Amino acid sequence: YMISQGTGGGFGDPLDRKPEDVIRDLDEDLISHDVAWRIYRVVYDRDTLHVDTEATEEAREAMRRERIAKSKPFDAFCEGWVKDKPSGKVPYYGSWDDRSMVHAGSPDALHPAGQVNPPVIMPHPLQVKIDRLEAELAAARKKA
Repeated sequence: YMISQGTGGGFGDPLDRKPEDVIRDLDEDLISHDVAWRIYRVVYDRDTLHVDTEATEEAREAMRRERIAKSKPFDAFCEGWVKDKPSGKVPYYGSWDDRSMVHAGSPDALHPAGQVNPPVIMPHPLQVKIDRLEAELAAARKKA
């Protein structure tokens, strides 16, 4: 039996996080230099971890402007994003356009909400990789 749980998505805009909190996470090896820049836009000396407050604010404002430039009205977003039915790339979709029905198992497998039967079992990604590697090994042994 395996169970996997990722981390939460956090709360709020990463650009609003205090730079000293980001540096503490960096100092404790909870995040990388790449994350400190790419996600939080904190500018600092990599050797001393001293924050350049002015450069950090400038970098964060530039990121906010980039976000605005890439944004689009909600209706335009929905036009390119919302689909009539699930794509078929994941085994469990939940409700789509009708909350009384649940797509589970395949895009066309519909079940009344609360009555998904049989349960959808999703394998752990590591187990999928192990199974694939074991199959490759078995195939190689047959050739040998």
